[in-house]
Amino acid sequence: MSVFYLGQFPPPFGGVTVKNALVYQALSEVLPVERLEFRKSGSLAIVFRVLFSSCHDVFVVGFGNAQLQKGFIMALNLLRPSVLGRLVVMAMGGKIAEEIVRDDAYERACKKLRRIYFETESMVDQALEAGMTNVQLFPNCRLRPKDPWTPRQSSGSLRTVFFSRIDWSKGADSVLEAAARTPEVEYHFYGHVSEDFAAVFASQVEALPNVTYHGVFDAAEGDVLSELNGYDVHLFPTRWAFEGVPGVLVETKIAGVPSIVSNRCYNGELVRDGISGFVLADDTVETLVAAIERLDANRGLLDDLKRGASFSAGLFYTDVYIDQLLEDVGVARKEYS
Repeated sequence: MSVFYLGQFPPPFGGVTVKNALVYQALSEVLPVERLEFRKSGSLAIVFRVLFSSCHDVFVVGFGNAQLQKGFIMALNLLRPSVLGRLVVMAMGGKIAEEIVRDDAYERACKKLRRIYFETESMVDQALEAGMTNVQLFPNCRLRPKDPWTPRQSSGSLRTVFFSRIDWSKGADSVLEAAARTPEVEYHFYGHVSEDFAAVFASQVEALPNVTYHGVFDAAEGDVLSELNGYDVHLFPTRWAFEGVPGVLVETKIAGVPSIVSNRCYNGELVRDGISGFVLADDTVETLVAAIERLDANRGLLDDLKRGASFSAGLFYTDVYIDQLLEDVGVARKEYS
């Protein structure tokens, strides 16, 4: 038997490519895995590789593009449906489960897969309710650090961090307005600034002395957990309709930083309100400011949320799920340990 990992890999360092790299690394530490990259080989060449594969070959597939995933699975279902039983699909993205269950033909094809992993419990439940029995949970994970991160001591100025694409859809404008209303709180921004938001952002950074822009974090050279660990609170008031399991919500947990998030998509599953952060009741700046001021005034509560964030990170380590993946691939860990 040969095992192949098909997907997109860094660079660039997006959520999908990072997850693929981490899962591939975890598998490679246990058994031989050949990597096939869409960017290098091309989708058509990979489709042919799978179509004409040996009946003993197994493929783990990590997609970030919903249409590419659907086209790939439907093409195989048309040309060689039996190969689907040798595919383990890592479905990534906020609307993947919904797109599968609302398309009868697509759903029937996905039921032939050996396994399909979704990133949240509600996605798994949605698929199970539609009659799919080959589904499991595999969140957007990270490698377990050798030593747990100790949350930053809550003293001095409250240090908040925004660590995402900087534009309207991610709620960066709301964070800037919150900064204007809370001059005693520090606001630190990391990320690519979208073109249509650049002028607004530049003017606000210049006008607000409590706002600092650190540029795009170099994920290849820098230690993101060390960087995040220097802050007290992570701000994520996203409005984007297609959020899945943002990697930053996992990384902040590991770094011991609670998040204040909008009640959008799966944020309420990832951040337990009052336990590992706050889930905002609405998207208003007033609600965001109230949450920030509450933590600034109550450092005991902030410390409780930091501990809650650190504890919840235990569900987002790759090693928690790797044995199930090995079983689905058809390998027992003891064969290679």
